[in-house]
Amino acid sequence: MRTVFAVALLLLAVFYTAMAFADFNFLSPRGRIAPGFFPQIIGSLLVFFTLSTVIIEFRRRQTEPGILPDWGVTLSVNALVGVFIVASHFLGALPGMIIFMLLTLSLLNRGKHMVNLLLGVALPVLMFVSFRFWLNAAMPPGMIGLPY
Repeated sequence: MRTVFAVALLLLAVFYTAMAFADFNFLSPRGRIAPGFFPQIIGSLLVFFTLSTVIIEFRRRQTEPGILPDWGVTLSVNALVGVFIVASHFLGALPGMIIFMLLTLSLLNRGKHMVNLLLGVALPVLMFVSFRFWLNAAMPPGMIGLPY
């Protein structure tokens, strides 16, 4: 199951990276950062890390007995991704990210409430601040229309 998941992620990463390199320029004609800067870097890193994960999983698969898949957790995380998309649309980027992180961590990291709370709030706030102010990327304001 983990190997199949890693291969699926690798294929998605390759597709994303190919689109980033085909559709966006890395630098503008003036030599400034263009829209392809961030997607191309993220895509390249995704391909590198998922490829290394696939290699590790193939090696582990030969030495370890089979790991039983937990379909309930997989389906729950997929449902939470859907909740994240809807929450980001209606509530905005930051509340959507916080809700997604808190719910996902409560599912995957059970019993560690303080760590989940710290990570569930700190990481989305850091990501939001870096995207909004450092990278100057537009974030969904949500139906409330909070001026981020």
